[in-house]
Amino acid sequence: MALCAPPWRPLAKPLVARRCTSVRLPRTSGPFASFETFGWRWSSNHTVDENLLRLALVARFNCFRVANYTTGRCSAMMCRPPRVSGSRVEVEVVGFGVNAPPRFQRARRETDEGGVFPRDVWAGVRPFSRKTPANNEIHSEMSILGRCARAGIPVKGAWFYVALPPCWECCKALVAAGVARVFFKGKGRRGPVPMKLNSKEKRLAEACGMAWVAAEFSVEREEYVEEMWEAYKQESGLDRAAVKAQESQRPLYDFWVTDDSRGKCQGGLWQKIKLPVYAGLWYFFNVQYNIQNKRLLNVFHANWAVSWVQLAAGIPIALLMWGSGFIKAPKLTKDDLLKLAPVGAAFAAGQVATVASLGAVAVSFTHVVKALEPAVNAIASALVLGQVFHPMVYASLLPVFAGVALASSKELSFTMFGFLTAMASNFFFVTRNVLATKFGDVGDMGTEKTERKTNQLAVLTAVAATVLLPVVLVLPGGLLSFGAAWKAALATGVSSHKLAYMMAASGFHFFMYQLSSFWVLSCVPPITHSVLNTLKRVVIIVVSIIVFRTPVTVQSAAGTAVAIGGVLLYSLTKAHYSKKTSEEKSKEVKPQA
Repeated sequence: MALCAPPWRPLAKPLVARRCTSVRLPRTSGPFASFETFGWRWSSNHTVDENLLRLALVARFNCFRVANYTTGRCSAMMCRPPRVSGSRVEVEVVGFGVNAPPRFQRARRETDEGGVFPRDVWAGVRPFSRKTPANNEIHSEMSILGRCARAGIPVKGAWFYVALPPCWECCKALVAAGVARVFFKGKGRRGPVPMKLNSKEKRLAEACGMAWVAAEFSVEREEYVEEMWEAYKQESGLDRAAVKAQESQRPLYDFWVTDDSRGKCQGGLWQKIKLPVYAGLWYFFNVQYNIQNKRLLNVFHANWAVSWVQLAAGIPIALLMWGSGFIKAPKLTKDDLLKLAPVGAAFAAGQVATVASLGAVAVSFTHVVKALEPAVNAIASALVLGQVFHPMVYASLLPVFAGVALASSKELSFTMFGFLTAMASNFFFVTRNVLATKFGDVGDMGTEKTERKTNQLAVLTAVAATVLLPVVLVLPGGLLSFGAAWKAALATGVSSHKLAYMMAASGFHFFMYQLSSFWVLSCVPPITHSVLNTLKRVVIIVVSIIVFRTPVTVQSAAGTAVAIGGVLLYSLTKAHYSKKTSEEKSKEVKPQA
């Protein structure tokens, strides 16, 4: 297999392959229960486009590996745009596809074992002409788009590498899905007629802003590719007679395949520990924020200024992430920012109310009152979004109300101002969530889930700080009172270094706890996030009582337990009836046999 590769002649300027390159492969993809690379490795001697197109062509051989399915001359691969950082290139492959017949219901048992269902199942449901088998199958591009639609995987901005020029129908689907670039193998020497470049599809793609790039194979390149494929098949024993008996037993690459210089598979461990790491960071930063914030507010009496500083602290962190290439910067227009202004205003108001409550009462009591946020959210969803839940969902909120009332009646640090500001923060944050739902598709926040969530928080934080700035410049306790509050804090015996540390730490922890919360949300469904958030409040309440030695009465402790338990009950009840409602709706629209 030590073949000398002849010159490659792409029709567009290719990305230069770097020495340190990693390619992340999906665990499962398209018609395959798993994907085998057949010895494919990233080569630093080829361009990024060439490496990825070769990987797309390798997908054809998974048709041989799947028992009784030896056709599928066209294959495709979808990936995220390569991320270039210094001398490193990272590519995330989302999925593969091949031309294959559709999966019918009666073939589901066969597909449970993995792979495309046997030929005898689909042979009887192909009433079309045998002269045009490609018209009887789901094309590779369509199979990827269908899988992404079923799994909720975003396609906008993705790159496609295809073995053949996409047809007219596939081109329209790729444009409609928001694909940014299509790179395919152009005309070659095989066949009586050279492969056409689909000029009509090219005009449509370019008119809609989708890059349409053809890599024209030279005769030498065609021969090289053919020899390489034959070598792969011989090494793997992939002939039509062999695959009818059994599948290839070669090892599968389920996670990361790295370049030649590194050689080992990576990434599997991170996928397993990602959620615990994100959740641990969320809890840690949130606890630290509440502790540092309370200590700061005990000596620095300028709530408006503290609120704005904590919001503004997220801006340099976001700029650092964008500038370093850790996260791709979002693309927003002036109209997008105007749409986000109400969301930012609600976010800023919620932050101000929370800081005011934390400065007036014990941290534990503020979080007991903030446990009422699900109740406020349920009411707002019904009034604004028209989303009405099952009566049992609303009934599950009664323990929350009872617990908060019980805890408030005997709370030693209780003040009406602290209670009302905590309740106000609930209303403002629910308003932010409702508005964020209505404007969730504003701007281009990226393609990958974690990237989108990070950019959404960064942009929202910047908008909130901008909206709040004129207010804190005129109100008492705002930025104009910063100097007086600083001198008063120093008069209490706190050093300037410690005061500056508490100010900076509270802002840093504020942004990071919200960022890690968004990261958790990118990994789990909302119900799991809600349960984790409930448990987080328990941790904050317990830690704050220990750190600040907050006196707690038996009645207050009982009320806190009832309220937190009620929030957990509400989350589980809501998830149960939401799932039940979805199942009933699916039965109503199920076609009759």
